[in-house]
Amino acid sequence: MRRYYRQQGVALMTVLLVFALVTLIASEIVARVYVNIKQTGNQLIAAQAYQYALGGEAFTRQILRRDFEFDQQEGAKDHLGESWATLSQRYEFDQGVIEISIHDLQARLNINNLVDQAGMTNVQSMESFKRLLNNQVMDIGLVTAWVDWLDRDILPQDLGTEDEGYLALEKPYRTGNQRMTHLSEIRLTKGMQRVHIEKLQPYLTALPEPTAVNINTAPAEVLKALIAEVDDAVAERIIEARGKSGFASLEALRQHESMAGLTLNEADFTVRTEYFEVLVRAYFAGREVWLKSILYRDAEKGIISLISRDRSGQFEWQNEPEKPDNQLSTKG
Repeated sequence: MRRYYRQQGVALMTVLLVFALVTLIASEIVARVYVNIKQTGNQLIAAQAYQYALGGEAFTRQILRRDFEFDQQEGAKDHLGESWATLSQRYEFDQGVIEISIHDLQARLNINNLVDQAGMTNVQSMESFKRLLNNQVMDIGLVTAWVDWLDRDILPQDLGTEDEGYLALEKPYRTGNQRMTHLSEIRLTKGMQRVHIEKLQPYLTALPEPTAVNINTAPAEVLKALIAEVDDAVAERIIEARGKSGFASLEALRQHESMAGLTLNEADFTVRTEYFEVLVRAYFAGREVWLKSILYRDAEKGIISLISRDRSGQFEWQNEPEKPDNQLSTKG
């Protein structure tokens, strides 16, 4: 009888042990399934937030297309009084919001203008960039480093450097020897520091072809860089003269009294813009997506093409919009 009860006790302990093991395994499975469900849910939310951001980009395409069609009737010029320039839209929807802003990239100096189509130095463009740096109280020698990075030869400019200067670094690399595909490449050039980039970023861009500056949208610092005789007062005089509707043509610019006594290289200027930067910030269900897109609008046909999309970082807004109250900011 004692043996019988002893066997019952062993069987009970075995059952309890098996039950405990099953419970632990089941708990682990439930926990893993829960984590997988949460991860999948977060991925779906992030994907949906990105789709909302792409929707904002698509919306700007429609704005730029309508602007092109309007210009065909009213006169081919782009200025800061147009709908794309004044756009600062905020669209709220269930669990989220989209914020959109459009900027003229031809209001800035194109760093790829420093070399011509053959990859040789553009001396006149170098002078403009040197004036920009001088006005920002920066070393104009940085321009030679940019030229050496862009040109196709291996001979350094005065005070510049080619591969030998970069290969000697702790983490060596070579010069690009071609046009920059993104302005962030400027960080790699000799002498560049974070403070330089922060000061220059509002006035520089990197576009896939040489571009002229739109006189109707360019800020004072860009005007002072392009026209040797222009100081702060003259720059403000030009900006005041163009007004909200801008100059109708380069001929109108050249003949305007604000340009009296100034040496104007008309090849540096235009009144039309083909390259635009679109900034979209989307919030959805606690997920935040930042999207920076560059769009090209053909000046003759109005066809709009995507040049690049960048989700790698945040950006500043001229008027910082507020997040919706129900949003928890989580970058996606």
